[in-house]
Amino acid sequence: MSYQAVQLFLQELDANSALQEEAMQVLETTTSPEQQAAAITELAASKGYEFSKEELKTAVKNRQRDWKERKAKGELSENELDSVSGGHSPEFSNNCDDDFY
Repeated sequence: MSYQAVQLFLQELDANSALQEEAMQVLETTTSPEQQAAAITELAASKGYEFSKEELKTAVKNRQRDWKERKAKGELSENELDSVSGGHSPEFSNNCDDDFY
């Protein structure tokens, strides 16, 4: 298990629309934040990424914090710039509700 594996999975999630769809389907079948973390951890494991629910929660929390700081400064990340110019929406990984963890 590793925090680095979480980061790699989240990068893959940002870049892969099929994986985003799988993640959304998994999240739709869960009812609690703890179940969501477990489901995403299991999805990641099925793709070769090994990490704990706690590592996932920490990574998502850090991404949310970073996103809020950039938003407060009026800055956009590369992914957000891509989204504005016709790319995908980074909503899953950047705009998760705070109750995810």
